[in-house]
Amino acid sequence: MAKKKPEESLDELLEKALVKEDEQLYAVPGNWEWVKFDTALTNVTNAQKKLKQKKYLEVGNITVVDQGTKLIGGYTNQKDLQYNGELPVIIFGDHTRIVKFIGFSFVQGADGVKVLLPNQIFNPKFMYYFLRNFYIPDMGYRRHFKFVKEASFSLPPLPE
Repeated sequence: MAKKKPEESLDELLEKALVKEDEQLYAVPGNWEWVKFDTALTNVTNAQKKLKQKKYLEVGNITVVDQGTKLIGGYTNQKDLQYNGELPVIIFGDHTRIVKFIGFSFVQGADGVKVLLPNQIFNPKFMYYFLRNFYIPDMGYRRHFKFVKEASFSLPPLPE
C-alpha cells in the first residue's frame, strides 16, 4: 500500500508559492506578495471524462461546460463523466482563453478545457478575476495554458 503524502501546512504552501525577490517583475507594497500561478491553482482536468461537442444534448440532467463563450455549452445524461471533485473550480479555455467560474455539477467539454482548482490559501473568486484579467497573448487556435503556468502575480492582503 502506498504511503499517503502528509498534508502541507498553510505556511508551507505559501512558502512554496512565493516568488523569489530577484524574480519579481516590479516592486509591490510591503504587505503584498509575489506568487507563482502554478502553485495557486491545481490542474484537475480529467482527460478520461471529456465529452465531445457532437455528443452534447439540447436538454439533459447535467450541464456541459466547455471553452466556448456561453457558460453552458450543452447537456448530457452521462453521469459517469460528471466532475466529482471540489467546487468551485475555474474553467480555462486553452484555445480560446475563455475563463469561467463554476460552482455547480458539470461535465467537461472536450478538447481545450482546463479545470483548475484554487488551492486552499487562495480565494477562488480572486483567482477567477485574476485569470480573467491576466494578459495572455492571442496565438490563434494554439494552446495558451503554458503562458498561465509560467506566470506570477502580485497578491494583496485579503482585506484589500
